[in-house]
Amino acid sequence: MGTFLGCVGKPHIPEDRQEEFQQRMLRLFREGGMMCDESAEMFGKKITLLYAPELREDGRLWFNYNYFENDCWEDAGIDTDHIFSNKVGRSHFCMVMAAARVLEERSSDTPCFADLRDPDIPHRYPLGWLKYLFGEELPLENPSLWDTYVLLKAGGKYDRYSGSWDDILARNAGSFVDQMDILAIKTVEHGTEEVLREIENDDSEKKSSEGADDLPTLGASYAALLACVKNISKQLPGSKEEQLQKTMKYLAEPDSDTLTAMKEDESEPKDLRQLPFKSLFLPRQIIVKALAELYDRDFWELWEQAKEGDVYHSYQEIAKLCRKPIVPFPTDVYLDLTPDRKLFCLPPEEMETLSPETRAWLEDLKVRFNEALHAPKPWSDGTSFQRSMLETLSGVQSRNAKVWAFRDMFYEFLVNWDQPAYQAMWKLFEEMAAKEETESSRLRQYLALLFNRPLRKAVFGV
Repeated sequence: MGTFLGCVGKPHIPEDRQEEFQQRMLRLFREGGMMCDESAEMFGKKITLLYAPELREDGRLWFNYNYFENDCWEDAGIDTDHIFSNKVGRSHFCMVMAAARVLEERSSDTPCFADLRDPDIPHRYPLGWLKYLFGEELPLENPSLWDTYVLLKAGGKYDRYSGSWDDILARNAGSFVDQMDILAIKTVEHGTEEVLREIENDDSEKKSSEGADDLPTLGASYAALLACVKNISKQLPGSKEEQLQKTMKYLAEPDSDTLTAMKEDESEPKDLRQLPFKSLFLPRQIIVKALAELYDRDFWELWEQAKEGDVYHSYQEIAKLCRKPIVPFPTDVYLDLTPDRKLFCLPPEEMETLSPETRAWLEDLKVRFNEALHAPKPWSDGTSFQRSMLETLSGVQSRNAKVWAFRDMFYEFLVNWDQPAYQAMWKLFEEMAAKEETESSRLRQYLALLFNRPLRKAVFGV
């Protein structure tokens, strides 16, 4: 599928942190099962070999295959100080690249936002995996949804009519504060009257389904806040501009003591004196949007003043405490992996986590290996052994295009061809490959076992 990932804003990794950035990316790609391929050709046979991504001296790196997904996509990787990708699908390759985009976002010293709309991945999932991989080494906590919206809006990337940004922000809402940010965003984008109608419709549906007629509703609170703004305009003397400036003075007051004194000044309308404190319960953006509509002004111009108010800063501090922390997601959880799929990197101490079927298969392999080990050597010289490897792998790949050997394992076997254990291990693969009914998944697992030296030693002793 034509799934793409992107970045809003231009990420920039400072020169003194580029090596650290590259090493983190390298770990992420390897942990996520990304692989490169290269060709080997001998005896007129051509095969594909896999190897883990490697950083070049110039800081570049590329790959186009994910081992867990067992599929190739378009080239992706690191180009010195930024990552790149084209089509990434919607499975493991996509999930790894999504995390890479978020890691780039968090490593940048310029504002940017990983665009994961296409595959519909909430940021908290890649962030959870990054927290598992790197602990607290990165700024991993989510920025507020409001701050994200402001970044997107400033970059000319937020388009409410497409629905895509509305959806991705909503998917990232994990707390009451996040829901309030969504309410603020909708209000700014759609206008107070449209949002009020939407809330009242939702309230009506909840009452019908839950029978909670006596409970206070969000719609009632929202409507009351709008009414308060309108009442102030009726209570204040002077021109519209004078009314607005006086109201904004209360909202933008940065000093708490001054604001308290203004609150106690009974010569001013009560609604005006109480207005700044109402934004402790509902987003201040609603008040500013209502003022912008009432006085025909630009919301963002007014917001630049209102966001400096003391009460709004207090609200932000409360919001930070209320936001849910990022939960670490182990690789197995993030990529939905089973131990059977991780045979190429599974530690020996985790063998008991394999499925009963795979454990039984490994026990059978051990028996067959010992039998082959004590039988006469199948190959008497290096050339015949090499020819066997090329012909067998080439034949398997012609039938099952995605059953590939690992580069390091392949050359290890070529070098050690005369050792009985290596001949026995390869003889088993030949026997498996000769059986047309053998599932390609077992062939892949056997090649993974041969590559995974610690696990191989636990099974075969070599």
